[in-house]
Order: sequence, then C-alpha cells, then structure tokens
Amino acid sequence: MLEKARSWFQDAATGIGNAWNGTVDTVSDGWEDFTQASGNVWDDTAVWYTDTTTDVSGWYEDVTDLNNWPSTAELVADWLMREGQWYNDLPIPGWHSRVFDDGTAYAGEPVPVDFSRDPAANELPYGLAGLTGGIVAAYYDAEHWSGREQGTKGLVRVTTMETPDGPRMVVSVPGTMEWSPVAGDNPMDLTSDVATMNGSGQSTVSEAVRLAMEKADIPDGAQVMMVGHSLGGITVAHLLEDAEFAREYNVTHAMTFGSPIDTFRIDPDIHVHQFGHKSDIVHRADLGDDRVGFGAPEVDRGPNQSKIILDNPDWFWEAKFGHENYTKSMSANADDPRLITYEQELRDAGFLLPPPTTEPGPWKLGEVPDATLWSGATAPQVSVEYIPVKRKFDQ
Repeated sequence: MLEKARSWFQDAATGIGNAWNGTVDTVSDGWEDFTQASGNVWDDTAVWYTDTTTDVSGWYEDVTDLNNWPSTAELVADWLMREGQWYNDLPIPGWHSRVFDDGTAYAGEPVPVDFSRDPAANELPYGLAGLTGGIVAAYYDAEHWSGREQGTKGLVRVTTMETPDGPRMVVSVPGTMEWSPVAGDNPMDLTSDVATMNGSGQSTVSEAVRLAMEKADIPDGAQVMMVGHSLGGITVAHLLEDAEFAREYNVTHAMTFGSPIDTFRIDPDIHVHQFGHKSDIVHRADLGDDRVGFGAPEVDRGPNQSKIILDNPDWFWEAKFGHENYTKSMSANADDPRLITYEQELRDAGFLLPPPTTEPGPWKLGEVPDATLWSGATAPQVSVEYIPVKRKFDQ
C-alpha cells in the first residue's frame, strides 16, 4: 500500500512538474513569438517608412526637376497638332483637310550639281560664309531647279570633300519654304516646324533628311557635318538627339543659324554651334527651353556646344531671320575671334577647304577645284549633289 502511495505521489509530482515546465515553455515560447512578431512589425514598418521616404523623395526630385517637364514650345506644338487632327476629322460629308498632317517621307535619287547653271550654286565650304552659302544655294535651287523630280521641291544638299584623312561630308538642310498650315508635298513647311518641335520624336522632314543621307551613300565611318537654317537646324538637332541616327552616321560637327534648338539634348561629344542675330526672334521661338513658365532646366552641354549671337547685318527689320543675312554676317564678322576660332576648328577637322589665295568664283563645275586658287597646292577634290525630298499622303 505504501509503495502504491509513494508511486502515486511520484507520478503526481512528475505530472505537476511536467505541467509547470509545459506552462513555462508555453509562456516563454509565446513571449518569444510575441517579441519576434513585434520585431517583424517594427522591421516592416521601418522598411515601409524608408521605402516611402525614398519614393516621396524621388517623386519630389522628379517633379521639381524641370528636365522631366515638357517645354512650353513642345506643349504649344502638340496642341497645334491635335487641333489640326480634330479639324481634319470633322464629321462632315465629303470633308477633306490636311492641316498639320505630316504624311510620310520620300527621298529621290541624287543629282550632281552643275555649277554652270546659275551663280547661286557656286558656293563651296572654304569658310563659314561658304557653309551658310550652301544653304542659300539650296533655297534658290528649290525654287528654280527645272531638273528636279516631278512633284518635289524640297532639297537636301550634300557636299563631299576628299581629304588625306578620308572623306568629309557636309549635309545642308534649308528651312521653311511653305507657310500654310495645310500640309503639302514639300516637307520643308510649317507643318514640319510644328511636328519637329512637339516632342513626339517623329517628323516627316527629319525622316526625309535621313532617307536623303541614305541615298547619298555616305561611306561607313565617314565624318559628317550637318548644317541647317531655321527648320533645317531644328531638323538637324532632332536627328542628332536620336541615338539610332547617331549610331548610323558619324556626325562630329553641326552648325545651325536662326534655329530654336535649346529644347534638344544632343550628345555633348558632338561639336554644335548655334548662330543667331540679336533681332532674330526665330532662334528664340523655343523660349530658351522654358518649362511652362517655371524657367529653363540647367543643362551641362559641355565645352563642345555653344551659342554665338551676332550683330544685325542691317537695321532691325532687314536682320530678321533670312538665310542670306546670315551669310552677310559671316563675312561682315570675319574678324570676330569667336568666328576665327570656330572656322579654324572646322578647317582642322577637314570640313573646310584651304583658304584660296585669289578670289574664288563664279566658276563652272569643270573648273572646280582650280589648283591656281591655292597657289599650286594640291587641289582638293569636291563634289556636290542634291537629293530631292517630299511628303507623301495615303490618299
């Protein structure tokens, strides 16, 4: 009996001990679980707070960085394109309109320039005035060239100079020739002004210039300089901002005059020089890259890109934005240290012919180059061709 009692008490004590230990373990485990859960909640809260703070900070930086805002010029151009589309789509039986209808691009076959046709074409790039003069020639020939393809009026001019370091190509793009908001065959018109500035990344005139360069069969790796006036300069900047175009062509230099291109972000390794007249409002049409009245973003364009403002060649009204006036300015300001430095840069790069020792031109194509103009030096080999461009419509 005693043994049974002792055994019962031992079993009871063991049971009570196990129960106590279980209770202690349960409480301990519960506390550990509680503290771990609390820690997880705190960690999760801390992560959420950090992430949220980072997101808000990043959002604030994005919102306050004016580079992420559309420019005022882009918004106005986009609004005009939308209004044109709305007008073209009016539900009126028989209605047909092409207000700011950009169509599709076309480029014809290259045609060699015959300098014997007219004196206006007798411009070769032996100086800055020759580069702007090439644009003047393109404007003139767009109006008077009887040999162009039927229905084409826009022209892209390509000058090739053979140098000891390989060919140098100068692609010259004239500006706006048609001022009606109703788009026509010539892509160098008001519609292209709006389409190229609206920030969409698409423009028929830019694509037409790209096609013209393909037709010109520019050798792989050849160094290219692009020159543009007004819309032509906008087109040049629009293309140079395109990474695919930059991979396709080795454009090392660009020169624009009377062109509003501050809104474009061009690779700082490309040497870009903008020229404007003090009284020319066109090169200020982008409002200096203003962002909806909040000012322009700070952009480090590097030492290779600059803007040069020239004195007016004549009184205010005559200065405006005419391409001829920029050629006058290049000649009138030939002693300007900024122009001298830039001209030497282009000459060193091979984009300008050696300065002639006698007054050049007018000449015929067969007489160019004439070695006597360079005092017996090896005459450079030069050729010039036009590529006609146009805008096409589906119907």
